[in-house]
Amino acid sequence: MHRASVLSGAGTGRACRTCAVLASAAGLEIVFGVFDRPYSPIDRKTDLGLTTWYAGVGREENTHLVWTYYVGAGAGKDINHQRFFNQTLEVDFRYGYYYTGITAEYYPWEVPAVPAAPSWEQRFRTSRPFLLAGFESAYVSAEGEGDYTVSGVNAYHDEQKIRDWLFSCLFGLGWALPLDDHWSINLSGDYKFHFYRPEEYNGWNVTTALRYRF
Repeated sequence: MHRASVLSGAGTGRACRTCAVLASAAGLEIVFGVFDRPYSPIDRKTDLGLTTWYAGVGREENTHLVWTYYVGAGAGKDINHQRFFNQTLEVDFRYGYYYTGITAEYYPWEVPAVPAAPSWEQRFRTSRPFLLAGFESAYVSAEGEGDYTVSGVNAYHDEQKIRDWLFSCLFGLGWALPLDDHWSINLSGDYKFHFYRPEEYNGWNVTTALRYRF
């Protein structure tokens, strides 16, 4: 199953504070005015490019309520290399996001059900919307390293690290499309509210899940 973070996580793990320190501490943009702002994990998340994968198990309590427990992770890096005459700027980021949580889905018009071999018309006619709510805990690991050199001589070097434990709640909407009497595809979007540094970590997530029902 796949989650994409628009904000923030699905989806959640970024080094925006590291980016701010590396990009501004040396005055790279203000003083020289020739380098673009380094592309950071927060930019990737805003561009819907910060993705994670997760797996979960759950239970259908009744025809209206389904809960799911899940674990997931995502990691990556962004490498920035810019050159202007004899000046070189390198700002690199590495990040990881590891999380676990539990969600509840409420189906106002019941969980969709179809026969073993339905037609596509039956699948779409029995698909149903649902309301989504949940809690999540996560660990963010991010590192950034920047170097500014002139004629091959290192004029400035900086390194920053972030290690954050996060706790959040989420609320959203989704749509369940049954494929047969066991398999279904669930699409959902949610907004995540973080208790720690909400101005940095709050944001939207888009989730795609392939679900099997026993």
